Amino acid sequence: MTRRAYHGTWNICEEATVAELPIALTVSDYEKMNALSAGSRRAIAVVSVLLLGACAANDPDCIAQSLSVESTQIILAHEDGRKTQVDIWSPSPAGNYPLMLFSHGAFSAPERYDVLLEAIASSGYVVAAPLHIDSELLVTGEQPEHHEVWTTRKQDMLFLTGNTAAMQAKLSDISIVNPEEGFLAAGHSYGALIAQVLAGAVAIGDSALPEASLRPDAVIAFSPPGPLPGFVDIASWQSVSIPQLVLTGTADILPGFIDDWRDHATPYEQAQPGDQWLWVGTGVDHYFGNIIGRKTLDVAPQAQQFDDAIAVMRRFISQYGPAVASCDGALTTFSGEISRLEKR
Repeated sequence: MTRRAYHGTWNICEEATVAELPIALTVSDYEKMNALSAGSRRAIAVVSVLLLGACAANDPDCIAQSLSVESTQIILAHEDGRKTQVDIWSPSPAGNYPLMLFSHGAFSAPERYDVLLEAIASSGYVVAAPLHIDSELLVTGEQPEHHEVWTTRKQDMLFLTGNTAAMQAKLSDISIVNPEEGFLAAGHSYGALIAQVLAGAVAIGDSALPEASLRPDAVIAFSPPGPLPGFVDIASWQSVSIPQLVLTGTADILPGFIDDWRDHATPYEQAQPGDQWLWVGTGVDHYFGNIIGRKTLDVAPQAQQFDDAIAVMRRFISQYGPAVASCDGALTTFSGEISRLEKR
């Protein structure tokens, strides 16, 4: 296991190198040090995510109870014999923690979201992220057919809600709250849509998940796709009634696929009103520069906006998730220079 500490002085482990970084480090420091090695940049990125008080527009108190985090991997076998690698981030110290399921973006992998998933785990969740069959880490020839990817991605997420014992066996002194008592679902891009399916979204020509399927307490969707011809339309999200946080940005486009960033807001606009939240980051693209999903992109990280998004996400988790609240107060709408938060 890899252990990272998120209190006092941050100990960031990157392979065999441990860098001790002072708590006063800020996002501006991160940007100034962009010329450092990849390992050093990653270490600073982890710290900047958790120093939310230095830069988050919403709340400076959201990290008061951040926990240490350990990571590991397991292989789970489905009933049909198919095996799925699952990356797990778990809090420390020992305790009983609820589950957060995370689905990565198309062709990506859980390890490319480590900064994000460590932040979630440090809020008091065991984060389980399956490696889907379309990942670049698995595919050596032709990509699997869309139907197979769609079907197995849903299976991967549902399978984990019923196999917490297998995950728990790999975790030292950690127990996972029975998902029947509450869990969260999250994802990025294609994975965000998969998380929304667990929340009740339905693709064109697809059927809703069986009534017996567990529904998450809330869903977090980073850059979910909007309507896609023949796949999902505005009606696809109208059956989502649980609390949802959608996060996107004014530069969140994928030319030829999603040409208008506002399309990402469709799930927020079409879900049942009441506890629907939309965070929009100024100048934020699909990967927060190179922080999540595509970490090798030769672009600047959008660290300040990412920190703000994490602050909002942690407050959303605290308000709607099954874990003991780790931040005080409730989400409130706001509009600032680097981001805004809406509710309907």
